[in-house]
Amino acid sequence: MLSRTDREAILQRVSHLVQKRHFNPSFAGANWATILESRKSRVLDAESPEVFESEMHDLVTQLKTTHTGFFHKDARRIPARHAINATFHRQTVDGKDLWMFQDVHMGGPAYTAGIRPGDLLLKVADRSLEPPTELVFPMSAAATIVVRKPDGTEILHSLQVPPPKTREHPLSTPKAIVCSELPGKVGYLKVTMFPGTVGIDFAHQLDLAIHNLEECDRLIVDLRGNTGGGIGGLRLMSYLLPRRSKWDTVSPALAAKAGTKRSAFLAFAGSQRIRAH
Repeated sequence: MLSRTDREAILQRVSHLVQKRHFNPSFAGANWATILESRKSRVLDAESPEVFESEMHDLVTQLKTTHTGFFHKDARRIPARHAINATFHRQTVDGKDLWMFQDVHMGGPAYTAGIRPGDLLLKVADRSLEPPTELVFPMSAAATIVVRKPDGTEILHSLQVPPPKTREHPLSTPKAIVCSELPGKVGYLKVTMFPGTVGIDFAHQLDLAIHNLEECDRLIVDLRGNTGGGIGGLRLMSYLLPRRSKWDTVSPALAAKAGTKRSAFLAFAGSQRIRAH
């Protein structure tokens, strides 16, 4: 059991790490000092280690950056988007709020178990979990859930959540890239995450997908439910730069928002950087 002194020490350590290591504690209008002060009492007054972990996680997620969280080393309470590769949307059905599966990434535990977007979550391990209760799952474990299909059928699913590849980043890895050609020579590219710190493998997968879509005249890039990741996202952006793609270019408005000229954007290509002209 953590004492209040233990909780204070952990909170102080986390605050120090945010100020020293986080790339921008004021990102997207966040103010770390204000956030910390407003939630400090809730963290320190936590009644159990589980509540403390949850409060600490809620605290750091206020920084509004992906892959920022607070987890026990045993990875026992990982958000659904990272643990089972699925996101949820609050849906009112017959006057009752339920969690509806919104994005279910191919290759992830939820997709592999047969769950699809539009399914309604009814129970997790025989417990009814309704909004706004956060959906978390343990890594390296099986979880049973009951869902209601769009036709009204209720099905029991067993989710096999794999062990995390690293303790520092407890998450499941879905199929990062899915592509297909739609009618009318329209390419569809779904990117679920940017795995890897450098993203070399991701870059190779993306190159192959783009090659398979090269006969398309238009391209849809679907980033819904993307959980973020490493710098592999720069490889995707490189295909939207002038002279790299026939589909689109970086707009002047986007360049202005980024605080730089369009010609200064850098495209990541494997281990090389290519300057757009």
